[in-house]
Amino acid sequence: MPRIEQRKGFLTQRRRVYAEKIFCPPILFALTTRLGIIRVAGKRPAIFCQANRIMPSREILQLGNPLLWEISRQVEDFSSRWIESIIADLSDTLAAFRSQSGFGRGIAAPQIGLLERVLFIRMQPTGFCGPIINPEILWASDEMMELWDDCFSLPDLMIRVRRNRAIRVSYCDERGARHSIEAEGDLSELLQHEIDHLDGILATERAISPHAISTRAEWEKRLKKISA
Repeated sequence: MPRIEQRKGFLTQRRRVYAEKIFCPPILFALTTRLGIIRVAGKRPAIFCQANRIMPSREILQLGNPLLWEISRQVEDFSSRWIESIIADLSDTLAAFRSQSGFGRGIAAPQIGLLERVLFIRMQPTGFCGPIINPEILWASDEMMELWDDCFSLPDLMIRVRRNRAIRVSYCDERGARHSIEAEGDLSELLQHEIDHLDGILATERAISPHAISTRAEWEKRLKKISA
């Protein structure tokens, strides 16, 4: 793994990387092409928002692994290099999975075998990008929505679930500063899915009925066109 350095509060990577066009206000991006460094600056630094970092990824645990049903612990020490390493591993694993499969917007630490309350979200092609640590749902709308959910840990299955259409989430960034985000639609259901992972809950447990589970192949063939 290439060396990640901490410089003046920002993480830099001394390898060639390609910046993804993302929307993370109020953050400004500066690309130093000569050194192949991307630095992220602003009121709340976001890190690892590149689309294609050339880094090794971690194995994603699959359905049946007992770690996926464990409850993750709160992060207490934000100065630890361990947390920095988890964020990097989540970002790299998410990018690698999306590169191979063509889909993927978020990942939770338990999915790579680390029982810490850390998520990494990269909405494509624009939207929230960065780590979400110790998330807590503060409010959820009464309005619900149904959708077909999928998961890195059960990639061959599709599960029909019911989620709150809008939520408000409190979370910490990589420095331990507390923030909140209001999410609707796609981001709302994604955050609910990933926070479930931190509580040891898989999408299979959210199925709206015993018949609301399909293989991905069957879903592609028969259900995708009629799904709402």
